[in-house]
Amino acid sequence: MKANFSLLLGVVIVFSMEIASCKRNDAKSSTKTAQDPIQREGLTKFSSKAEFEQKLVLGVETNSLISCLGRPDSVQRLDEDTQLWNYRLQPFATGKSADGDYITHVLGLNARITNGHLAYWGFVSANLPNVEHSQIQALESTTNLADTLEIEFYVVSPEEIPDGRFVNTVRFPNLGFTTTSPVLRIRTVERITIKERTTVGDKNETNRHWLVAVELAKKDAVEFGMITQTNLGKRLLIMLDKEPVSCATVTLPIESGAFEFVCSDSNLLEFIRKRLRPKEK
Repeated sequence: MKANFSLLLGVVIVFSMEIASCKRNDAKSSTKTAQDPIQREGLTKFSSKAEFEQKLVLGVETNSLISCLGRPDSVQRLDEDTQLWNYRLQPFATGKSADGDYITHVLGLNARITNGHLAYWGFVSANLPNVEHSQIQALESTTNLADTLEIEFYVVSPEEIPDGRFVNTVRFPNLGFTTTSPVLRIRTVERITIKERTTVGDKNETNRHWLVAVELAKKDAVEFGMITQTNLGKRLLIMLDKEPVSCATVTLPIESGAFEFVCSDSNLLEFIRKRLRPKEK
């Protein structure tokens, strides 16, 4: 069974983009990335998709976008003429899953800027557990983990990578291509916490899966944040001791070094638990 993946403080489960094109011109794009607290306060007034759709007109200049949304939280330069502006938003709900176990929330917004104008924009959304339908219980928390534990991160591409490899496993069939070496390898983890989540369906059936929360050491958290910043919109595969455990699309930079993935496979959970060994004294 495939394991799902989400990131704390920048959750990534659903990546929703509403794409459209606009006419290019010679205006220069803004590159300032600092957040303006006064202007950013305006975001709290937007509490529905309809409000954003009314305000964000394709083709407007960056000055108009800034006056509407404030300055972006981060900017990724895609090429000489194009940037991707990333905004964190005050979350708001947009709907529920069919079984009611999850509620879709908008958490952020990405805007592509081409030649100083808004070319397209889209929401960053996440399916978050409906607390009315679920119970979460902490099972165990391990700190000061043994250095033998190894976590590796790989960027996944749909296109073949020279001297790369194709990932195709039982849990992740036909996933895509990665390099043979990870973009980040970690052997020291601050804490790993396992929680059990139980949900009750409409027919009173009980469903169970587990949340595995990882807290990286400060030095690794900085590098992890840089990787998520430079790979926005791409899939990130996590491997634990050479075993793929999670993969999802990066939609926001993760600067805290804290993330979690959802495990629905009891065999995979047992594999993870066996590797949570504290250092010997």
